Amino acid sequence: MSRKLIFWGIFLAFGLAAYDPLADLLERKDYATLFQMSRDAVIIKETARNYYYLAAAYTGIRRHRLAAKAYLLALDKPDLNHEMGTNIANYFENREDADTALLVYQKLFQKFPKEKVATAQKIVDNFSKNGKYQEVVEYFIGLLDDEDPATYNPYAYFVGLGYYQLGNLAEAENYFQKALKADCREIDLLLKQGELKVRKKEWQTGLTLISGGLQLGGILFKPEADTYKYLGQAYAGVEDRRNAADNLRKAIAAGNREEEVYLQYALNALQIRDFQGAIVVLEPRAETFAKSPDFQYYLGNAYDNLGQPAMAIQYYQKALEVGYRNSAYIRQRINVLSGNEE
Repeated sequence: MSRKLIFWGIFLAFGLAAYDPLADLLERKDYATLFQMSRDAVIIKETARNYYYLAAAYTGIRRHRLAAKAYLLALDKPDLNHEMGTNIANYFENREDADTALLVYQKLFQKFPKEKVATAQKIVDNFSKNGKYQEVVEYFIGLLDDEDPATYNPYAYFVGLGYYQLGNLAEAENYFQKALKADCREIDLLLKQGELKVRKKEWQTGLTLISGGLQLGGILFKPEADTYKYLGQAYAGVEDRRNAADNLRKAIAAGNREEEVYLQYALNALQIRDFQGAIVVLEPRAETFAKSPDFQYYLGNAYDNLGQPAMAIQYYQKALEVGYRNSAYIRQRINVLSGNEE
């Protein structure tokens, strides 16, 4: 037996883990030496660790078929740890092999109970990236146990999320509520359930849930445009116009381009007399919504209140051209403003 193999035998037998030469070689990207030493290590003892580093060596020298095989062999070894398993799944995701990555996550889900929630989220993400929302429902609904309410945190949330993406909002709300009752406090759970409440015009409940989700997210959490949209609508529903305008403006700044959101923002901004703010937000989209009577009217109204008759008349006339419903009022304002100009 060579001296190198004797060294490896001693190293593996006594588990001298204070210094791991394979980890050191991987960190230094010395793939040639890593390949030689990890291959020798596998010959001596087939462990997850040894196969893991052999796979890393194969990856480094771009022999991906052999890397994949070694990673999968590592999965079934008793010394596999969760970090190794997650890195293996990441390898397959980076190779755009979603099916194998999912298989890895499912094995980790069964093997590491303490990390089940984190792994479950990875399974949801994997399904969702590929539009497999029905699979999300089917996978996690089988884990729910009415006699053990703890299973509803967070699995009922994942079931609800699947239904939400499928457009089955009634079932989504049902499972979201079950998750909340089980004390699940996922940020997206609170935000999505809040959204569903706002859609049903349950303003205060929606406001409480969305605000709770944002508070849970903290200052580093970056809400999506829809979160601001529904929060703004909830504030409008409870007649808090200032917060309504502020959040609807944030929805627009975050990328929302729905006409409805612009109109809701404008209505609330005008009601709190933020005329300049309304112009700043609306005018860049005036051409996009040139056929929207309300959009053109709100711009005219903002300029009217700022004492700028020429611009007010311009937008009032555009509102008339595209069929603003209260044409008599606009004509009256145009006449008044035209008289002021003279």
